[in-house]
Amino acid sequence: MNDNYESNLKDILFFRELLFLHTPSGYEKFCNPNLEILLSKWIPTIPYKIDNIGNITWKRGSMNDDALKIMLSAHYDENALQVVNVRDDGMLNVINLGGIDKKTILGSHVYVVSDRFDNNKRVFIPGIIGKKPIHKETKEEREKVDDFDQILVDIGAKSKDEVRNTGIHVGSPIVFKKNADISFGINNNLIVSNGLDDKVGIYIISHVFNIINDEDLINKNIQLILCWTSQEEVGLRGAGISAKQINPDISIDVDVTFDTSKSTAISKAKCGDIELGKGVTLEYGPHTNYNIVADLKDICNRYALCYQEQVSKVGGNNTSAIQSNSLNCLSAHLGIPQKNMHTQVEVCHWDDIKSCIDLIIYYINEKISN
Repeated sequence: MNDNYESNLKDILFFRELLFLHTPSGYEKFCNPNLEILLSKWIPTIPYKIDNIGNITWKRGSMNDDALKIMLSAHYDENALQVVNVRDDGMLNVINLGGIDKKTILGSHVYVVSDRFDNNKRVFIPGIIGKKPIHKETKEEREKVDDFDQILVDIGAKSKDEVRNTGIHVGSPIVFKKNADISFGINNNLIVSNGLDDKVGIYIISHVFNIINDEDLINKNIQLILCWTSQEEVGLRGAGISAKQINPDISIDVDVTFDTSKSTAISKAKCGDIELGKGVTLEYGPHTNYNIVADLKDICNRYALCYQEQVSKVGGNNTSAIQSNSLNCLSAHLGIPQKNMHTQVEVCHWDDIKSCIDLIIYYINEKISN
C-alpha cells in the first residue's frame, strides 16, 4: 500500500489482523475464544456487548432515551464449510456454510476447527481438498463440477478413530487458509483476500467509529452505534436481531458489491456500471430511504468524493433485514466494488474504501453541526 494511504488510514494493523481472523457464519466466536482480547485492543476505549447469535455492538455519544440513534453496520462472518460425515477411511464429507462456489474450492488448503485447545487457543487441524487427477478423468468428468457430496477434506487420517482423536467431529466448521495482501497490484492500491466480504466493511465502520468526536455527539444528543453483525452469509440473520435490539433511527450498512467491468463478465444491464477504483456505491431500492441516499449523494458532490450509483433488489444485503426489523428506520447501503466475490481471491480498491470512509464521516459531522 502506498504512503498516502498509510498516512491517512491509521488502522492498517487492525485491518491485517481482521483479514486473518477466521469467522465462519454461526461460528464467529467459537473459532476465536480470545476474540474479546482482540476487540479490546482494536477498539480500546468503548465497552462492547456480544449477544448470543454473535453480533458485537459498541455505543458512544449520548445515552439519553431520546437521542438520535445512528447505526453503522457490516457483517464479520464469512463463507466456510462444515463436516457432515466422517468416513471410515478418515476422509471428511462436507457441506457449504454460506454461498461457497463449488467451482473454486478444489485444490484449496483448509483448517478443520477442533474442539481441542492449546494455550487457550482452539486447535485448527490443517487439511486439503483434493481431486481426481485430470489424466484419469473422463471427458464428461472434465466438463462437470463436483457436487458437495463428492468433495472430500483430507487431514491425513487413516480411520474414523484417528479423526475423533483430533477433536474433529460431525458439525466441526472448516475454514479456508488465509492469504491476504493489502498492497496488491502493480500500483499497490488493491487488496486481495478471502473473507474480504465483508471484513472490508468492518474495517470502514470501525475506523469511522474510532475517530468521531464523542463530546460533539453528546452535545448534539446523538448516539453512534457500531455493529458487527453475524450470520449474514446464511440469511441476514444477525442484522435482523441487531435491528430489533438497537431500533436505530438511521442505519448505514457497508458491504461489497459487484464490479461489472469488462474483465468480470458481469452484465451491466443487470447490475449497473460499477468498477473498482471509481468510488463508493450509493444504492437505490425499496430497502433504502431515497432521502438518505439523496443526502449522501449531495455530500459526495459538495466534497468532490468519487461515487457510483446502483440499484439492488430487496434481500441482497443486511440493509433489508435492518429496515424490516426496525420500527421507523431511515436505511442506507454503501457498497465497495469487488472482483471475484465468494472466492479465495476477492479484490477491492483502496480508493473506494477511502471515499466510503470520508462520506460517512462527512454525513455524521453534518448531523452534528446542523
